[in-house]
Amino acid sequence: MRQHIAFVSIILFFVLLGIAGGAQAEEWHERTGTSRMKQKSLPNALVAAHFQCNRKGLWANIDTLEVVDTSTSQYTIAGGRKKINEYYTTVRFECTPNYKKGIEE
Repeated sequence: MRQHIAFVSIILFFVLLGIAGGAQAEEWHERTGTSRMKQKSLPNALVAAHFQCNRKGLWANIDTLEVVDTSTSQYTIAGGRKKINEYYTTVRFECTPNYKKGIEE
């Protein structure tokens, strides 16, 4: 009898663990896209979002995608004078099983 109770308890534990894991499927993620051109950093962030979701076999949800932060930095290559700009766009998104190609503008 005790073996059955222990067996049922273990199964119940894993079932509840699976339910809790399924609830995390709709969590929000953040990724950053980088480019030397400002207008390219957003599509790069979208690609990074798709790669993040694809680890679970999903796609980034374009409908819930929101830009969290945009920033820029400058640096000079050693021995050079020209300053190079890097643009960073951070997006927040959810993962979904449906694929959408791009953002409608």
